Amino acid sequence: MENPSKMSRRKFLLGASAVASGLVPDSALASSVGNDAGSNEPPIRSSVVIRVKELGAVGDGNADDTAAFQAAIDKVAPTGGEILVDPGSYKITKTLRWINPRNSRASGIWIVGAGYVTTRILSYVQEGPLLQVRGVPVNGPVSTTFYWGGGIEGIDFSGEKGGAKDHDALDILGWYYARIRNCRITKFSRHGIYGRVDLNINSNPDFTSSIVTVEDSAFEYLGGKGYCGAFIGNPAWRWTRCGFSFCAQGAALVTSAGHTFDTCSFQGSGYFNDKRVAPGEQAHLTIGQLRGSIARIDVFNCEFDFAKSAHLYINSLAVGHIHDNRFIFRSWGTEETTPKESIVLANDGAEAAAKNITFERNVFRVGATGDLTLFRWANTANVQDITIIGNLVSDQTGGKAKIHKYIGYDRADFNKRQNFIIQDGAEGWVSKGKWDALPNSSKE
Repeated sequence: MENPSKMSRRKFLLGASAVASGLVPDSALASSVGNDAGSNEPPIRSSVVIRVKELGAVGDGNADDTAAFQAAIDKVAPTGGEILVDPGSYKITKTLRWINPRNSRASGIWIVGAGYVTTRILSYVQEGPLLQVRGVPVNGPVSTTFYWGGGIEGIDFSGEKGGAKDHDALDILGWYYARIRNCRITKFSRHGIYGRVDLNINSNPDFTSSIVTVEDSAFEYLGGKGYCGAFIGNPAWRWTRCGFSFCAQGAALVTSAGHTFDTCSFQGSGYFNDKRVAPGEQAHLTIGQLRGSIARIDVFNCEFDFAKSAHLYINSLAVGHIHDNRFIFRSWGTEETTPKESIVLANDGAEAAAKNITFERNVFRVGATGDLTLFRWANTANVQDITIIGNLVSDQTGGKAKIHKYIGYDRADFNKRQNFIIQDGAEGWVSKGKWDALPNSSKE
């Protein structure tokens, strides 16, 4: 069998796909994906390369493959490396723990499947996450002690057989510059990805934070959130071409600066599935909570479909840009329009704060009748410097829907005092903000 370290990841994936389709036998996988002489394919990134089947994994969905996966992780954790997962269904019964064994920075590992159609990890874990990543050691310095790099690619994570308590797919702490791509996370009782920090290690959350890029991945039918970043200290995550469907507690909670959502889709937040509604008020995307203000959030080229309560809750944000998105109101599972509101500012009450946010070139598509609101100022006093310009409303109901574009912005002249600038093609200047407060000012 050819040394797997001579293979490129792309050729591993291509060869594994051929095995899954029956084109070549499993025994021929190594030779079918081996690096040809003079190949321009990038090499695997580490000399440490392990296949879980070489350590005893079966991948038939019945045998317990936990020990083989944990052995592979333990082998590459000290130095970094790649774990190759052939097509199959792998049963995991205990939390897989990837813990930094060093008291210094360590290279991350790659866990690479053959694509989430053919490579499945089935979680039978009854309590806790399927995979726990902890780049910060329990003992030792933490100033620069993280996992750096690595990621997860081409795997379907299914939690349908797992337990109800704290059952997340991925629990991440202290992992810098990681990538999660071409993955599917579905049917976990809680979150898809839980981004943690540990203030017991250091009161500054930056010392245990993570920075991750997630791309071309799906989060579906989750009892919690697709992404739960409930702790400040997980900055600069980038979400590209990701889909969030039926996340009962909302698609994503972001409480750290610098997150970007690019070309993502959202539907069914606040619902467990197409027949069961989750309790409470749920939006697709919730930005900020009462743990301090965050900044620099960019959301663009995304589609926000039906949700239980709202498309966006913006509770604590200083400097944001929401642009070139489509927000959809429609009847789903009921004759009523869902959601009732699209964007709600300062929804968390008197301590919420939304400042320096621009909404532009968004399309609001109304496909069902009923009362609905595009923008609502929930707590006007704590909102300032809001610009809403160049957005379009597409009413597919022929005027039957009752559309409230802007609710609460002019309460007690806060639009002038707090500088709310609103202009749209249908109504022209709705508010010029502080300019309206000047003598002889005009909206012309």
